[in-house]
Amino acid sequence: MADAERPILEIRKYSNRRLYDATRSKHITAEDLYQLVRDGYDVVVKDSATGADITHQVLAQMILERDSPKLEVFPATLLHEIIRANQQMWKRFAEQLVTGLTAAITQQADAYAKKVAEFGRRSLDGSVLGKLLATPAPEPEPEEDLRDTVRRLERQVERLSAERGESSPPKARGRK
Repeated sequence: MADAERPILEIRKYSNRRLYDATRSKHITAEDLYQLVRDGYDVVVKDSATGADITHQVLAQMILERDSPKLEVFPATLLHEIIRANQQMWKRFAEQLVTGLTAAITQQADAYAKKVAEFGRRSLDGSVLGKLLATPAPEPEPEEDLRDTVRRLERQVERLSAERGESSPPKARGRK
């Protein structure tokens, strides 16, 4: 089933910590719920007694219990501020942060896609393709700027082009 065809699963959480998938009419475990989310399903979790939406709390609990290393991307100072912040102020800040990150990631992905498209238009022999696939991407520094990442990728494409004997790689075209 394609992701677009998947229904949003409505999950009810009972006071005894049991979970019920109301969409598919069956009891599930916390591990089942975690795997559903990992498999691409979106869920809405409601408290069975009050009907309150507790999705955020349940997802955060899953991250804490099963994926806690992912929390290390957040500096402790930010976590302190999250705890201290007024709910509305924090919500506005988080929305702006996510919007900015999404725009930056999209920009970086577009730049990378252009580089790959330009590189792909040239015929590749097996040795160049092997070098391209064998070259490990360096781990970015936590404070590394997206622009630095793009510059590093440009240098890598230039190096591979030079190894192939080309004088210089084609310049990336601007958006149309």
